[in-house]
Amino acid sequence: VLSKGQVQRVGLAQAIMHRPPLLLLDEPTSGLDPVQIERFHGLIGALRGDTAIVVSTHQLAEVRTIADRVAILHGGRLHDPGVPAADEAAITRRFLDIALGVAA
Repeated sequence: VLSKGQVQRVGLAQAIMHRPPLLLLDEPTSGLDPVQIERFHGLIGALRGDTAIVVSTHQLAEVRTIADRVAILHGGRLHDPGVPAADEAAITRRFLDIALGVAA
């Protein structure tokens, strides 16, 4: 029986084995310990040149580490596609504004 972190790592290995041009990841660090998360971030950095990577996550702090641009999807609507990911606080505020109905 594999742990959740082991299942995540096996799934990622399967996904990148053939160097796909597009990689879609949903909550990729869920179940990983801090060392595994750091290694995952390094792997994403290494794949960037050859692979377009789309990550779906609730971990807003992680977005700044692994993403160049951010789009917020809430309630089936796409908000702010392509926003630079460098300002974690601004992304967090914008997300909360959208999720709490403060912004359209």
